[in-house]
Amino acid sequence: MHSCHLNSGTHSPPERRSSFCIRLALCHFFFNISGILLWYPIPFTRLPIRMAKGLGNISAKYRWFTVFYLIVFFFLIPLTVFGLSLAGWPVLVGVGVPVLLIVILVLCLRLLQSRCPRILPKILQNWNCLPLWMRSLKPWDAVVSKLAGCFQLRCCCCCRLCCLLCGCKCCRCSRWALISCHLHACKAPDFSQGGKICSQLDCPVK
Repeated sequence: MHSCHLNSGTHSPPERRSSFCIRLALCHFFFNISGILLWYPIPFTRLPIRMAKGLGNISAKYRWFTVFYLIVFFFLIPLTVFGLSLAGWPVLVGVGVPVLLIVILVLCLRLLQSRCPRILPKILQNWNCLPLWMRSLKPWDAVVSKLAGCFQLRCCCCCRLCCLLCGCKCCRCSRWALISCHLHACKAPDFSQGGKICSQLDCPVK
């Protein structure tokens, strides 16, 4: 009601504000009802549920895919469509129609591959003809893991330096420092250096 009051103006009569709020509520209600009638009565048309399950499975296996999905589908694609629309409808149609046709073609091929692959040529019965980075997220996961490892290594170096300067051992990287101490310093031929480092980090093997 507060949003309706702000949208309709403070100087409008109460009857006009109430009718505006009722129209807005009815539009929202019929929008939800039409979505339910469009997708859920027939099991074959329950596409959002299958898409949600697939997205959940991918996100459970690759954590970074959730951020990638949000950035692409909620920022990059809307901004791209908005920019193309500013350039004019011929540009929007010329770019959007081929992309839409490619998406529809890929979806049709995927459906035929899962339902009746025999009617397709042998090369189209699976995606093995494509490079691995175009049909799997494993190469991208390796790249993201390497980048995350580089940032984490830098963070660990900074945190270990701060821990050594201030004497605190509550940092989340202190466990990594203890393991590094055990594997490197404590096994060095000169145990005096290792004992000094271990005494600073409370290493259990000093």
